Amino acid sequence: MINTDFSEFQYGYAVLYELLNGSMFNFKDGSLFKMPNLRQEAKVGYDLKITAYRPFYFQFKVPEFMKLSTATEYNSFNSSYYRYDLRNKKNNFNSSQHNTLFNLTLDKRNRVYYVSPMFHTDTDFDNFFLNNKICSCSLFLNVKRIGKYKLDSDHRIGYTSKPHQVIKFSEPEIIEGSHHFDDFIKDIDDKEIIYDLNEYMTYLVEKYNIHVKQVSNDGVVYDTYRKIQEYFISNGIFFFLDEIVALN
Repeated sequence: MINTDFSEFQYGYAVLYELLNGSMFNFKDGSLFKMPNLRQEAKVGYDLKITAYRPFYFQFKVPEFMKLSTATEYNSFNSSYYRYDLRNKKNNFNSSQHNTLFNLTLDKRNRVYYVSPMFHTDTDFDNFFLNNKICSCSLFLNVKRIGKYKLDSDHRIGYTSKPHQVIKFSEPEIIEGSHHFDDFIKDIDDKEIIYDLNEYMTYLVEKYNIHVKQVSNDGVVYDTYRKIQEYFISNGIFFFLDEIVALN
């Protein structure tokens, strides 16, 4: 077992740096980020939250590099691999870090990821950081793909970069698909289907702190829409609904 040369804090900072300076999120248009302190993290489960047109949550994981064939899960990969434990011990909030993150995925707007490096040396870290390749050399694993576990049960994630393979243990069970940074970008770029326009307008009101007076019946919808429209126009923000489709 080989530990990474760098800390989780150092790695998380590098990921955040690339996300802030890249084109994934347009922070000039109102995207915001939040990093809870250690006490808050115990309750909310995540290291980083970015609120764009939908909330994105990230938990950073620094793995162990398992090089020897005597490693516990070596036969599942037939090669050296990376692994990290899922924090599933019951906490003071009657949950666990992993299950708290999974519960966030139950809101269809949320996207929740474990983010971990596919490298472990300082040399690689420095090279990737200087060339803005920390994210592209990282695993972005959607928490929803893992599922929810019984509290105090032991589970971990193992993965390789080439060939790309992700397995959850102790089952073991292969998590199908690709989990690269490019797949995360596609998730950002995917169009969001709005099933309930009233619900989405409520989301916009809360996100931008738009004051809407309480009006009964159909007036609520009209006044909310008008206030949102006025706010966006006054702040030079424009968005478009591509199409409205009737779902039978």
